[in-house]
Amino acid sequence: MGGTHKLMNHPYDDVKVQLPQFEVTCHHTIQIGTLASGFEILQQDKNGIVELAVNKSQRMLGIGWHPEREVNKHTRQYILDLIKDL
Repeated sequence: MGGTHKLMNHPYDDVKVQLPQFEVTCHHTIQIGTLASGFEILQQDKNGIVELAVNKSQRMLGIGWHPEREVNKHTRQYILDLIKDL
Protein backbone atom coordinates (compact mmCIF):
# COMPACT_ATOMS: atom_id res chain seq x y z
CA MET A 1 0.00 0.00 0.00
CA GLY A 2 3.03 2.25 -0.29
CA GLY A 3 4.47 2.11 3.23
CA THR A 4 7.93 0.90 4.10
CA HIS A 5 9.51 -1.05 6.90
CA LYS A 6 13.03 -1.26 8.30
CA LEU A 7 15.03 -3.35 10.73
CA MET A 8 15.00 -2.09 14.30
CA ASN A 9 18.27 -0.93 15.83
CA HIS A 10 17.25 -2.57 19.11
CA PRO A 11 14.70 -5.36 18.52
CA TYR A 12 11.97 -5.97 21.07
CA ASP A 13 12.08 -9.50 22.46
CA ASP A 14 9.38 -9.91 25.09
CA VAL A 15 9.59 -6.18 25.89
CA LYS A 16 6.88 -4.43 27.89
CA VAL A 17 5.86 -1.31 26.00
CA GLN A 18 3.83 1.48 27.55
CA LEU A 19 1.32 2.93 25.11
CA PRO A 20 -0.95 5.90 25.83
CA GLN A 21 -3.89 3.68 26.83
CA PHE A 22 -2.26 0.46 28.13
CA GLU A 23 0.89 -1.63 28.33
CA VAL A 24 1.59 -4.47 25.91
CA THR A 25 4.34 -7.05 25.51
CA CYS A 26 6.00 -6.92 22.10
CA HIS A 27 8.31 -9.01 19.94
CA HIS A 28 9.64 -7.02 16.95
CA THR A 29 12.64 -7.09 14.67
CA ILE A 30 11.15 -4.70 12.09
CA GLN A 31 9.26 -1.43 12.37
CA ILE A 32 7.37 0.90 10.08
CA GLY A 33 9.69 3.18 8.17
CA THR A 34 7.08 5.19 6.30
CA LEU A 35 3.39 4.85 7.04
CA ALA A 36 1.31 4.04 3.96
CA SER A 37 -0.94 6.78 2.62
CA GLY A 38 -4.37 6.81 4.24
CA PHE A 39 -3.20 5.36 7.57
CA GLU A 40 -3.10 7.29 10.83
CA ILE A 41 -1.22 6.33 13.99
CA LEU A 42 -3.40 5.39 16.95
CA GLN A 43 -0.78 3.96 19.33
CA GLN A 44 2.94 4.69 19.34
CA ASP A 45 5.53 3.99 22.03
CA LYS A 46 8.04 6.41 23.57
CA ASN A 47 10.68 5.28 21.04
CA GLY A 48 8.46 6.24 18.12
CA ILE A 49 7.60 2.65 17.19
CA VAL A 50 4.13 2.54 15.64
CA GLU A 51 2.14 -0.17 17.42
CA LEU A 52 -1.29 0.52 15.92
CA ALA A 53 -2.40 2.30 12.75
CA VAL A 54 -5.77 2.53 11.03
CA ASN A 55 -6.96 3.23 7.52
CA LYS A 56 -10.65 4.05 7.97
CA SER A 57 -11.49 4.35 4.27
CA GLN A 58 -10.05 0.87 3.59
CA ARG A 59 -11.33 -0.51 6.95
CA MET A 60 -7.87 -1.81 7.89
CA LEU A 61 -5.91 -2.04 11.14
CA GLY A 62 -2.18 -2.57 11.45
CA ILE A 63 -1.42 -4.04 14.89
CA GLY A 64 2.18 -4.30 16.12
CA TRP A 65 1.66 -6.37 19.23
CA HIS A 66 -0.04 -9.77 19.49
CA PRO A 67 -3.51 -9.38 21.04
CA GLU A 68 -4.04 -13.14 20.65
CA ARG A 69 -1.32 -13.86 23.22
CA GLU A 70 -2.46 -14.35 26.79
CA VAL A 71 -0.15 -11.62 28.10
CA ASN A 72 -1.99 -9.07 25.92
CA LYS A 73 -5.53 -10.33 26.44
CA HIS A 74 -6.46 -7.03 28.13
CA THR A 75 -6.28 -5.32 24.71
CA ARG A 76 -8.72 -7.62 22.89
CA GLN A 77 -11.85 -5.62 23.66
CA TYR A 78 -10.08 -2.42 22.58
CA ILE A 79 -9.28 -4.04 19.19
CA LEU A 80 -12.83 -5.40 18.81
CA ASP A 81 -14.26 -1.95 19.54
CA LEU A 82 -11.97 -0.42 16.88
CA ILE A 83 -13.13 -3.00 14.36
CA LYS A 84 -16.79 -2.24 15.11
CA ASP A 85 -16.11 1.45 14.43
CA LEU A 86 -14.51 0.87 11.03
